[in-house]
Amino acid sequence: MNLVAKVGLGIVAAATTLGCSHTNLKEEKWLTFRCPDGRSVLAQFEPKDEFVSVRFDGRDSRLPRVISGSGARYSNGKTTFWNKGRTALVEIDERIAVQDCVLEGEP
Repeated sequence: MNLVAKVGLGIVAAATTLGCSHTNLKEEKWLTFRCPDGRSVLAQFEPKDEFVSVRFDGRDSRLPRVISGSGARYSNGKTTFWNKGRTALVEIDERIAVQDCVLEGEP
């Protein structure tokens, strides 16, 4: 194998290894909030809590943090996820879809 081929193979191997490590570091834990009606809301907070990804009723949303008088509120104007302590509320089109959902397990 010539020098150029060896160097190319080394670069590919290094990039693959670094790519796998980077992916594992970025995996965030999904938190489950169980609602009184039996449904659940899954939330994944991004670093620095600037965004939250929410899964609810077959919808996936990535919501930016917005100003809140209490708790952590995330909204895109259509869907809102509001988290205070171990509870969460979801609004869709300014109507409460679920509330009093409680975090399962430890965060």
